[in-house]
Amino acid sequence: MKLFRGFKTSYDEIQKLKDNIGCLISANGFLSCTKNKAIAEIFAGSNGCNVGSEDNQSVVLEIETDINIQSFVMADIANFSQFPEEEEILADLGAVFQIDSVSHDDVAKHWNIKVRASDKGAEITKEYIEFNRKTMDKSDVVIMFGDLLNDMGDYTKSQKYFENLLKTGSDDSLKLADIYHGIGRAQRTTNESQLAIHHLTLAYNMYLNLTPPNAISAAKALTSVGRVYFDMAQCDPAIEYLTNALNIFEKHMIVDHIAAADSLHVLGNVYFITDELDKALECFETALKISEKILPSDHSDTAGILNGKAIVYYRKGEYERSMEYQRKSLDIHERILPADHLLIANDLNNLAKLYYKKGEHDSSLEYNNKSLKIREKISGRDHRYIARSLNHIGKNYYRLHEYDRAVNYYERALKMLQSIVPPDHIDIAYTLKNFGEIFLKKFDYIQALEYFEKAYDIYKQTFKKDHRDIAKCLNFIGKVHFKKDEYDRAFECYTTAFQIWKNTSGISHHDTTGSLKNLGRYYFKKRNYAKALEYFQEVLEISEKTFSLNHQAVVKIRNDINITKHCIEISNQGQVIS
Repeated sequence: MKLFRGFKTSYDEIQKLKDNIGCLISANGFLSCTKNKAIAEIFAGSNGCNVGSEDNQSVVLEIETDINIQSFVMADIANFSQFPEEEEILADLGAVFQIDSVSHDDVAKHWNIKVRASDKGAEITKEYIEFNRKTMDKSDVVIMFGDLLNDMGDYTKSQKYFENLLKTGSDDSLKLADIYHGIGRAQRTTNESQLAIHHLTLAYNMYLNLTPPNAISAAKALTSVGRVYFDMAQCDPAIEYLTNALNIFEKHMIVDHIAAADSLHVLGNVYFITDELDKALECFETALKISEKILPSDHSDTAGILNGKAIVYYRKGEYERSMEYQRKSLDIHERILPADHLLIANDLNNLAKLYYKKGEHDSSLEYNNKSLKIREKISGRDHRYIARSLNHIGKNYYRLHEYDRAVNYYERALKMLQSIVPPDHIDIAYTLKNFGEIFLKKFDYIQALEYFEKAYDIYKQTFKKDHRDIAKCLNFIGKVHFKKDEYDRAFECYTTAFQIWKNTSGISHHDTTGSLKNLGRYYFKKRNYAKALEYFQEVLEISEKTFSLNHQAVVKIRNDINITKHCIEISNQGQVIS
């Protein structure tokens, strides 16, 4: 029997397969296929042109199956699908294949990759298979398939699948609760936040009303609600739901369950957003300890927690340490997930941010564009993750002084966000701040101040008064006043920003040193050169520990120091400095 799967991938991935003809590969996840090659060609986007599009190659995977291979299990789920004409087959998460050939069809304009189901190397995936089958917490295989479609990144298909199950009806209360939970999980990823909360709350109440109550599933539903509020940047309700989930695990003495680790992971993400970095790191480390006890060495949940630690160290300014954890997360995800999975896009996005902070903007743009392509493919054209990628690409062009290109990306991001999130969402505030930076560079101080103050007002409504994003806006507002020669107003903003950054991020963080430099420039303008030099030298000492000696931050502060020393020399000679 032959199965087919159509998809897009990069030329590099195809080359890897060509280099490994005769070798084994494992799906490490349920693989959605079809018996109809024409359907696969549609999903592959065949008859399109791949020339010049190395990251978007059309591929038709042909799988030769053998019913005598016991390690290869497949299920015909066409009857459960909303699209039975797709003749969908789901291959088992332990499927192992041997690569037979890789060739390009110049007529159909797609790659043909032929593989055979194999029982060789089944032991390689045995640990992974057994773990997943034991920890599904689902006795109903139909529910399990829907959950795995979601985990594979097929969010729309998962939602349609569960909605179709709901239409068929069920007298089984547990199954009905699972269906509502599945619908809610999928709706979270498709920007249907309120509907997601509604269905997840239904599931939670149904789990509690079972005899006996299903505590683990109820806690999972609360975690899912917490995730939705986290996506909406409503941190207080997110913390409340996640804490309640953890309380259920503790009450029922199941704190070492993988679902508890998941709750801790999400809670860590919320604390990261609220800038409570030590709390976030504590959550991630506790979650990692649980995961390492229970999960296989290569598991997506472990990678997600490593990613959490990476973003905390990123925020702390420890970029090399952050890069180490981020690479580990990406390595795991690339081994076990499809190349176009949303979690891989998130890893690529975070690596792009790290390269941005290191001033390596070409590398940052490369990773940002890879992330954007995956996000657009998975999430459609309107999603806040796509808007974030657009913002990050714009930031790189801003740093490269290509302001018009930066504005183009910011405008696309803002238009998208205004259609999918509330007007007081932090992603909108971030975009407004980015616009303000452009106007500041273009010497349009009125417009710059307007955008910075709008962003500041949103952050003030969302976060505590000592949040780093509030400090960042104050710092930019101070820069505008400084440019307008309103030095005392600038000093007030700079001082408040410095105190926030010093208390939340430490004296050696790059944001804190940037604030120190601004205070130094204030004193320079006031002709208090000795005080200015004191600030500049402190910035240099910190910068030399963080960056290479030829980094622009180090070069610029040395220049400020030289100018200040020259002014001191002239001042000491009794000359007037104009």
